[in-house]
Amino acid sequence: MGHNRYKIQTLSLFIATLLFMVLMAVSFWNASLKSDIPLGPWPSIFLISLILSMISASLFYIAYKRATDPKLVEEEINTQVNEVRAQLIEEMNKDKEKVEDQDKRLILESTINKIIPKGNFKNSESLIAKLFKNLADEFQIVCGIYYSFNKQKKVFSMQTSYALQSDAKVADFKTGENLNGQSAENQDIIIVNDIPEDYFTVESGLGKSLPRHLCLVPIVSDKKTIAVLEFATFIEMPERANEILSAVASHVGEKINSL
Repeated sequence: MGHNRYKIQTLSLFIATLLFMVLMAVSFWNASLKSDIPLGPWPSIFLISLILSMISASLFYIAYKRATDPKLVEEEINTQVNEVRAQLIEEMNKDKEKVEDQDKRLILESTINKIIPKGNFKNSESLIAKLFKNLADEFQIVCGIYYSFNKQKKVFSMQTSYALQSDAKVADFKTGENLNGQSAENQDIIIVNDIPEDYFTVESGLGKSLPRHLCLVPIVSDKKTIAVLEFATFIEMPERANEILSAVASHVGEKINSL
């Protein structure tokens, strides 16, 4: 009801303004016809003022009509409500992503902590043996080889292994030679998800089986590759395997230097 009352008053004011301006124009025109005194630029100024006044009055009425139209008001309210709702949803999604990121970080740190060997070790062989056991518990690895760098021969040689066949022949390799050497040279973790059938063979009481996934992890200390860890597993490595193995390798590198 209030909107309708103001709407009628505004419409009445708008019509009265137009009538007043028209009457003023007619009076001014009659006066100019009957008067012998030259009016100069005033008729033009008055005409321009009349046009501008009519335009201003029209715009005011249109704006008021839009502001008091129930449908337009409802649409404006709905638009504002939708904008606020969208902002709230966006903030909620951001908070959810932060919580998920924190959860992933905690899981990642927990996994790394479980793999890193704990305790005191007499030598690097005992350290790597514990590391292989932890990797087997976490990633179900079935066999592995630990290569250490021989400074005299300038090659990487097998120092210890995990669940490897006793008659398996493991050749030395130089930096940059085959996948192991490339991992050592580039100091990058290499994960191969389709290794050749004759690369590793695992024997057990149930017969022979072939692991399909291979990981090569360089162990770096003082910006130099001092060892390479190679292991195979039947399961595909998790999404953040590189991040996990990189953190583990960094810790193991420090341990080896301290032994």
